[in-house]
Amino acid sequence: MAELIDLELLFRPRSVAIVGASPRPSVGRYIFDTLSEFGFVGDVYPVNPRCEAIDETPCYRSLDDLPGHPDVVAFCVPPNGR
Repeated sequence: MAELIDLELLFRPRSVAIVGASPRPSVGRYIFDTLSEFGFVGDVYPVNPRCEAIDETPCYRSLDDLPGHPDVVAFCVPPNGR
């Protein structure tokens, strides 16, 4: 019998990291804004080594720099990383 995987944190995360978040229009910015617009109350961690903050939320240089472990990570960077 196959083992069941608990997907609760995927569908109801307490924290989300957005790798490639940016203050300019982008997929990462869209996800950042949408979380707020839909009333997400968990922690949101924008990750971008070239950005200090988005609005008033500080950006982190890498996933290793986050103050906690996100339940979900959205990767919003092109395949070539630029």
